[in-house]
Amino acid sequence: KNEKDNKHKMMRLPTGEQLSEEDQKFMDRVKSSLKTVQNWDGDVELFQTVRSEIPWKELLDDTGKYSNPTQDRLFLQGNALFLQRLCRWFPKFMSWVNTPPCSVCGCKECEMKTIRGPETEEEKEGQAKRVEVYYCPVCKANTTTFPRYNKASKLLETRKGRCGEYSNLFGLFCRAVGFETRLVLDLSDHLWTEIRLGDSWVMADACEGIIDKPSMYEYGWGKGGLCYMIGIGRDHVADVTPRYTRNFMTEDFQTRRRGHTTSEDISDKIIQHLNLELQEKMSKLQLEEISRRKKLEDVELQHSKQTTEWTEQEKYGRGRISGSFAWKQARQETGKQNESANDKGDNKSNATRSQRQVAGFDVEAFFPPLLEDGKVVFQLNPHPPTRHDGIVVSNTPCAVGEANSVSVVVVDERSFGCILQSKSFVSWSDLVDFVDSLPSERFVLMNGKIEIGNETKPEDFYKEIVVDRLGGWNGKDVAEKGVVYVGQVDAYPDWTFFSTLDNSEVFNGYEIEIQPVPDRSRVPANRLRMERASMPLRVAGRVPDAFMPLKTQLQASDREKRKAYTSFLEQQASGKWKRKAYCGYTSKANCPIYLLNSTSYPLQRVDGPAMEIVNHEDSWKTFISLPDPLVPTDDIGLEDSTLYSRSPPTYE
Repeated sequence: KNEKDNKHKMMRLPTGEQLSEEDQKFMDRVKSSLKTVQNWDGDVELFQTVRSEIPWKELLDDTGKYSNPTQDRLFLQGNALFLQRLCRWFPKFMSWVNTPPCSVCGCKECEMKTIRGPETEEEKEGQAKRVEVYYCPVCKANTTTFPRYNKASKLLETRKGRCGEYSNLFGLFCRAVGFETRLVLDLSDHLWTEIRLGDSWVMADACEGIIDKPSMYEYGWGKGGLCYMIGIGRDHVADVTPRYTRNFMTEDFQTRRRGHTTSEDISDKIIQHLNLELQEKMSKLQLEEISRRKKLEDVELQHSKQTTEWTEQEKYGRGRISGSFAWKQARQETGKQNESANDKGDNKSNATRSQRQVAGFDVEAFFPPLLEDGKVVFQLNPHPPTRHDGIVVSNTPCAVGEANSVSVVVVDERSFGCILQSKSFVSWSDLVDFVDSLPSERFVLMNGKIEIGNETKPEDFYKEIVVDRLGGWNGKDVAEKGVVYVGQVDAYPDWTFFSTLDNSEVFNGYEIEIQPVPDRSRVPANRLRMERASMPLRVAGRVPDAFMPLKTQLQASDREKRKAYTSFLEQQASGKWKRKAYCGYTSKANCPIYLLNSTSYPLQRVDGPAMEIVNHEDSWKTFISLPDPLVPTDDIGLEDSTLYSRSPPTYE
């Protein structure tokens, strides 16, 4: 009784602030989740049981059923790749419960009648926080229950639940295999986990089988009630909300937060108080390490606070997968593709919905080396071995390749063969609008199929897709059968190709070679553009010792490395096109000069904003050769320059 009374007694923080009722509830919810996280550790036998449930052989098999080459390529190898496959497998290990079947007659249309506390020994032993009681409309029984267990060992037995049970048990699995794991408590009613990989915390949602897509909730699900997302580890607590929103500084977002705490200052002090309690008995070295990590994460979160839009690389445009449609609709988590037609009159809403249905690379522009004879080769593969191989420009796989979408690549007609944009669309209207915005004569390549949504009527979806500006386009069957296309905006050259995916003639792909006779006076010169905190997908070797010995490369400044690369490239130039076998390089302090070629695309963000700000000299920098209009005027590509601002490119 005393414990119950104390729970609702308003406490005062050590700094003197009196907590309001809302503040107290906020702290109590965080403390409750903290107990869940702390219960993951300490039971060696439970860890062994968990590890015995994992299909290790299948998860480690690059050709197994939990391998997905189109997605796995993004994570390359190691812990991130294993985490992706573990998360992909987990929804098959668990069973999602919308409503339990009637315990008497098996009816699947039961209705929840009430919620009570734990009463039976099993419910108490399983640490059920509440028990849902259901009514059966067929046999009229009120005996069906769904205990919301919180004890991980009990969840390992039942393997049933919703997001709370999924995140709890998946957190235990991650701890059992050695991942540093924390629970993310979303006060708008969701939970997931974050896993520490290197110096970064990576989102992992076991309900969806998705990792590293923090935009999923706001951008993909269209979750409008986001306010507080608290990362809870066994030795620390952090407000990680800015990682999952691009609306943090808006008035609406801050108003929602005030529904849970009286001020930002109070919520910060509550978290600080909890951290002092958790870290009270830590050693000096442990506290220094926690401080180092906090400093890095604070910089990243502060950067996210000031960011108002998700980048093309960050966008994840799918609605929620787990749960019934009615349940998702009630929570407003179906995604923008399922919004009511009533929203169509709202231009602002339409703009937001349009943005949510496009995916792209963080760095889209890339100028691959031309072939020896000066030709550009376009390849389209309806059944690509990996996600990027659906469209290939001069040996450069460049399709974004999102599932159930149409990939579109735009190539420049002046700087012949330069990739300007690469995107995936899950909406035909957005794709048509995009093509309509392109300048005349751009080369356009398409490959893929947009799948009909579960709630979309076929007669509304399977209609002719009209793209007036593309020569040779025939949109009669593309909505139903998909498309393979290469052509030109506002032109109809004789090499234009169009087909639907079901055409047997394109089953093994389509390839075309083009050798232009361009007006050299219209072709922009090339310059190197710098991309900080970026690395290529692959490297093609390094600058040979003859141009700079390896030991010297490790100690060289940016200016010295640039000079060595330029000298090496001049030796490589040959033929009338004066194009080299390489198209850029990447390096950082104490590293060699690595060369780029057609296999290097797309560039990957590896260090994040925190690394750029806190430890700028250790950040990877990639330099890619691009037409002059694509290079900001103040980008001289030398890190020892004082010019750090980035003016926008002037390309059309």
